Amino acid sequence: MDGRSESVLKKYKLVAPDGGWGYMICIAATMVFSITTGFGACFGLLYHDLIVKLKIGSTMITVASGLGVLVNALFGFLTSALLKKLSFRQLAFIAATMFNIGVIGLYLFQSIASFFICYTFLQSAGFGLLLNLTSTILNDYFTTKRLFTVSLTQTAVGITCMAIPKLVEKISEIYGSRECLLIISGISTHLFLAVALMQPVQWHVKKIRLPDDEVIDENLTLLANPTNESDNVPVVKVTEIKSPEVQVIEKTDIEVPLPDKKQSAIKILVSELFDKDIIKIVYSSIIIVGPSFAFFCDLTFSMIFPQALYSLQWNYENVATAISIVAFGDTAARGVFILLNNWLYKMGIEKLFIIGLGIACIARIGMLLSKDITPVLIFMTFIGVSRCFFVILGPLVIVDAVGVEKFTAANGTFMMVVGIISIVLGPLTGAVRDITGSYTVVFSIMAGIILLVMVIWIIELYYKERKYRRSQRKASTNP
Repeated sequence: MDGRSESVLKKYKLVAPDGGWGYMICIAATMVFSITTGFGACFGLLYHDLIVKLKIGSTMITVASGLGVLVNALFGFLTSALLKKLSFRQLAFIAATMFNIGVIGLYLFQSIASFFICYTFLQSAGFGLLLNLTSTILNDYFTTKRLFTVSLTQTAVGITCMAIPKLVEKISEIYGSRECLLIISGISTHLFLAVALMQPVQWHVKKIRLPDDEVIDENLTLLANPTNESDNVPVVKVTEIKSPEVQVIEKTDIEVPLPDKKQSAIKILVSELFDKDIIKIVYSSIIIVGPSFAFFCDLTFSMIFPQALYSLQWNYENVATAISIVAFGDTAARGVFILLNNWLYKMGIEKLFIIGLGIACIARIGMLLSKDITPVLIFMTFIGVSRCFFVILGPLVIVDAVGVEKFTAANGTFMMVVGIISIVLGPLTGAVRDITGSYTVVFSIMAGIILLVMVIWIIELYYKERKYRRSQRKASTNP
């Protein structure tokens, strides 16, 4: 090494910030999720007059919803592959642009065709990309504080979502439903501010000094001249290095060269979209399929729940209050996650998700069996609580199963599974509603699906724990 002895070299590794600019990422994520999911949960309020005007029935609503989820899933699925050709912020900017065009388009053009183009395609595509990108960058910035920061972000989103239904109600009351869409399109432009805050994690990684005798097993390790300790570290994302290699450099202000692997665009696309490890998990475990069914049931409930209340002669104000109550339960549960995040994390992410499934099932059955408005509102609160479990723990279940380096692809696969389920079962639930004339039947089907997923997951978790204990006993008897 140009005559220098190895004693003058120091070893470093690059780790996630777990703070710093990461908290700005939390703000950006709060903006993205509040705008996309917050107003998305107000579907029945925002588009009720348009649905009545265009005479869109329950079947067509569920078809539009199913196609929207499929488009959302497809673009979420493609995120990992698109990041091979575009930078993170370029793709996020494109996603924000698509979503905003979809929102303003529904104000400018009010027809069935424009509804499918603007809502089902443009908004869903932009949301799919933003959802995967935002979840990815949160996981990149935090490791030890991941559950805490995700809970903190989602709590802020929950508080916002609790207020949004009443905001939509007041704006519609003052300006009218169509003008409400125009105002919301202005609010949606804040997505561009959120994208601007999403600086790549490479800009903020921490340089940690390693002991000289430590075995090097990190994906990225630096051997740097101690005279340049104050210089900037190379900006290389840890997960971009596929094999653990030691990078030897003369200065710490130059970029570490990555392996030059020439692959065709088709090979890169196929390898990103159809990762063997992820496909194996889909077929052999419920870790991706289970949350997918849970999200489908919760999404379907959100879409048709306002229509069910309207059919019971609830007025616009009462429907807005009901949606806010669901959001209140969601927000309250997120606050609990912040306060008890260390204790809850020790319980295990999968076990927590199963608890959420149980709450969702009991709350839906209780709501169906209740006759008075008070117990109905109580069970609606617990439906919001279960939504908190799905939203916060869904990505954490996936990242625990595949690791940070494959999270984007795995999350895209999860979104695609949700899309396939929605396009297959979504129209069927709408048809059941139109044929039977009862929302109770549809809600009963959703509760049954959640119960089935919960039972299968409990069996799988029990089997895995028994297998782990057997391996531990075998290891102890054969040292």
